Amino acid sequence: MTSKELVSLDYTLKDLYEIDSSEKKHPTLVYCVNDSGASQSAEFIYHSALQESDGDPVSPEGILRLNVTCQRYSFLSGAMPVVILAVDSINTHWNDISRDQSQIQNNFSNLEPSQSPILSFATKASEISLIPGSLIAVTQPLDRLSCQPHLVDRKTHYEILSKRGLAYSGLPTPPTLVIDSVLDYDEIHDHSKIVDEAARMIKKLDAQPIPFVVKFPQSSGSGTFIVSCKDSLAKVKEILALRLPEMLTKLSSASQPLNPCSLVLERYISGKVVAISMFVTPQGCSVFICCCKQSMNGKNSWIGASISYQKQTVLSHRYREIIDETGRFLHRKGYHGPAGIDVVTDRSGNQYIIDLNVRITGSFCLGLMTGHFTERELFTAVIEKSSFPYPKHIFEKAFATEIRDGRIIITGWAYEETIRMGYGAVVIGGRDNKEAEDLLERVREHAISSSK
Repeated sequence: MTSKELVSLDYTLKDLYEIDSSEKKHPTLVYCVNDSGASQSAEFIYHSALQESDGDPVSPEGILRLNVTCQRYSFLSGAMPVVILAVDSINTHWNDISRDQSQIQNNFSNLEPSQSPILSFATKASEISLIPGSLIAVTQPLDRLSCQPHLVDRKTHYEILSKRGLAYSGLPTPPTLVIDSVLDYDEIHDHSKIVDEAARMIKKLDAQPIPFVVKFPQSSGSGTFIVSCKDSLAKVKEILALRLPEMLTKLSSASQPLNPCSLVLERYISGKVVAISMFVTPQGCSVFICCCKQSMNGKNSWIGASISYQKQTVLSHRYREIIDETGRFLHRKGYHGPAGIDVVTDRSGNQYIIDLNVRITGSFCLGLMTGHFTERELFTAVIEKSSFPYPKHIFEKAFATEIRDGRIIITGWAYEETIRMGYGAVVIGGRDNKEAEDLLERVREHAISSSK
């Protein structure tokens, strides 16, 4: 690979963490490749295992996806410490997949060397070696990392990541009702009381004006259900009747004070939705990164995003007030780092935050690649994540010209020979929407169609 083929980001997470920091201090980023969810005694409970997702997160395919997610985030870090944590799995073969360091390291070979992460690997949290005085930054607090010092208080981070936390944040959100569980921890082993509590909580949906949205407090898009009519209300209640009791059985004495089993009912507001990526500095300034349109699949899971670089200046001004308000809120909570807000604008021009992601976002990379694309007169870019039936080098051969010309950037790729499957994340640039979409369709022709 020649120097002119190397990807140079406009700036990196390292650069952002050093803004208005007199000591130019930055944390150690820790990404977990194969965390399989919470244990029965967990303090921090997440609901991914209760959702109709794109696959088992601890299956070989699921681990490939998590592997690529770690690569995508690490791609943006710059020359700062990044730890890839691959914890022990009950299946030794899964360990081999998640701990394949060569594929992860290879992914950064197309970055400018000065922007490559300072990479290390660990199989348990106690193996993570930190520079004296350094703290770790995570996408979400995990019990297994409790032995390490965190940049942000773990309970606070969990709170501001939650849909419940957003409802009580004071930020501009749609009218929202939070239904907390009143079940005591010592009652979770009584099946009849769990069923009765779930029924009590679900019953409150009947009084909510339609349309509205039902959310689990700690979940991704697939933990969100839109109630648009009486038929969909009945279907959502049926789903909750199955999932809510299981959520309640996972309560522990440590997790109960964090309200992980609430239901969040939010008024549905029709309007244009945008995904804004931002960075909150140590002094509480809000740096606009980019404003994008998200792509979701049929299960309401995030699969990509698109950006118009020519509109970014206008969009940054349009949403400046709500960005700054979000930044001030996060700073008061003791948070600094990357974040994202999904904002809907109603017919009267009112802006509402419908999701707050207090972590690096999937579309964050599009802002950092502005110069790469616009210098090549590519003013539109899209992110695509797909499964492929082959390893990275075959994709690189098929799209050698586009990669050489800077129209395709591979931000993550993992392959497992035993299942003959790869999973890749690419960013595709075009002079306009049509050119980008045409190239995207060519990429999709190589993908496994069921990967979405």
